[in-house]
This record gives sequence, structure tokens and C-alpha cells, in this order.
Amino acid sequence: MPRQWTRRSFVGIPAVAFAAACGSGSGGPGASTAPPSPPDPAKPAPRELIFRSGFEEGVQLEQPRLEFGQWRQYLRGADAGFDWSTAFPARLANFQYLVYDSDTADPAGLRRFVNTRIEAVSGPLGQPARALYQEIALRGGAATQNDFILFDWQSSRTQGYLRYWVKLQPDLDRIMPAAGMWRLLTEWKETPSLPGHLLDFQYRWGFYVSRPAAPLDSRLAWKLEASRTEPGVPGFTTDWQKWNYAVAVPMGTWFLLEVEWVNHLTNGRIAIRVDGQLIAEQVGPTRRTNAEGKLYMLMVYTAPESTNIGPAYQWVDDVELWDAGPAR
Repeated sequence: MPRQWTRRSFVGIPAVAFAAACGSGSGGPGASTAPPSPPDPAKPAPRELIFRSGFEEGVQLEQPRLEFGQWRQYLRGADAGFDWSTAFPARLANFQYLVYDSDTADPAGLRRFVNTRIEAVSGPLGQPARALYQEIALRGGAATQNDFILFDWQSSRTQGYLRYWVKLQPDLDRIMPAAGMWRLLTEWKETPSLPGHLLDFQYRWGFYVSRPAAPLDSRLAWKLEASRTEPGVPGFTTDWQKWNYAVAVPMGTWFLLEVEWVNHLTNGRIAIRVDGQLIAEQVGPTRRTNAEGKLYMLMVYTAPESTNIGPAYQWVDDVELWDAGPAR
């Protein structure tokens, strides 16, 4: 399993490292005065940690609000030095529910459709923790979702690495009984570069839990999939799919999800890992003409047939966002 971070990692430089840096070899008589060596251009630059949070004290969920007739909600504050309001390389970051004022005109009514809160739970390593709870209880007039989205991601950042702990509901297989049912965990949507696209993307890739339509196995399975749209053409077409039937989908227990991506016209890469196991990988084209898009970082979005059976929900903890994946 990849190295795990705990809330103790929020603390500054460890004492051992500080002592080593300040030891007798760092100065005094006889110490070297040679200038430092220039950086080696053949070595990759160090990774940059963009964001980290464990939903601890200092992080609050604001009351939902109507914006342009649609319900949204914001996380505010910081627990690890990264503020939910300002840290992301995106124009805007909030929960989008696709529940409208035509569905409900007050926050109390919104809870009939979606529920988002920070809860005290037993964390991924069995420790007391605060985690984000996301739920879809009822479908509204549109494709109701519970998604934390980074809108207008900086186009200069064509790669990234996202990791967090997630616990899916224990009865996930009960509310997804039929072939073809799906549940999205994370997604990237490329903004259309030409007018006339009838949906909000021209290319997208997403990671799913799904019930295969033509099953090799009757259990829920993992799927990494990309699709595209064309101007003036309704709907979308599947570009490629990667299925994994070998690694079981954990339900009612924490697992570590890692999503690493490079969006490129020809030399892209997407790699998904669950508890350190490589689930799916795509090498080749991973976008079309536009580097701009939006990252669906934390999401509960499922087929309407599923929410007709029962609510869809999950817990999320210890979120990290980096500008590149780790060396493996």
C-alpha cells in the first residue's frame, strides 16, 4: 500500500530532520564553502502539493445557496494550511447539486434531494476523525448529483494526482442490482472549444463502479471510460473503456483511491489505483483540442434507476491534490 499520511503530517519539520540540518557538519571551522551544484536538467522537478485537508476543526460547510436558479454549497477554512476557498488552481470550487429552485426554494427542502455534512466517524486507520458525508436521496428535475467540482482548471496544468480515502455505502450492490447500472467516483470534462456542443464537454474521462451490461462476472466491477461529443450532434459516443473484474469493490469499508492523469492529444496517461493496486490504465490520447476543463474531485452520481431503489452515499477523508504523481 502507498505510504499513508496522517494528521500528524500537518506538523512542521520533524525534530530529527531539523537536528540533522543544524548539526556540526553544516558549518564551523573546516566546513566546505563551495557553491551548491546547479540543478540537473535531466532530473524531474520536485512534486508540488497543491492541496490537503482532513475536514478537521477549521473546515466548515456553509449553508447551501441558490446561484442562477441552482443550489450550490461551499467548503470554507483550512486544517492543513490549504484553504478550501483559495488553494485550488481553478476559478471556482464548490458543490454542484443540479437541484434547482423549481425543485425546492429553501435549504430544508434541498435535503429531500441531497445531503452534505461533516461527521465524526471512525477514520480510515480506525482513529477518531471528521469526514465528509455525501448523499443523493432523491432525483430532482435534472440529473441530480452531489459533486465537489473545480471549475475552469488552469489550462497550464495538464497533469495531476488526486488521492483520498473513501467508504462506499455497505448496500451498494443492493441499489445497483441490474446490468448497466453505474456510479461515478471522479471525472474530468474538457470544455468545448467550438460552439454547438449540446452537452458541457467535448471529451471526458471518468472512473466508475458499474454492473457490466454483458457481464463476465455478476459482481460490481471497476470501469475507466472516456467519451466524446460533436457539435450539433445529440448525446455522446464512447472513445475507450478499461474494465477490472479481478479487484473486488469494497463496500462499507475504507479504501484509498488514487487518480493520476496527464491530459495530452497523443501522449496522455490515466492510472487508477485502489489500496495500491493498479485498477486501470490508459496510455495514448486523453484529451482533444482544449486543455481547459473541470475536475469533479469528490462525487456521488449514479443512474436514476439506482436512486429509485435507495439513497446513494459515501464518506471521504484525507484529501490530497498534487501537480504530478509519485515516483513508483
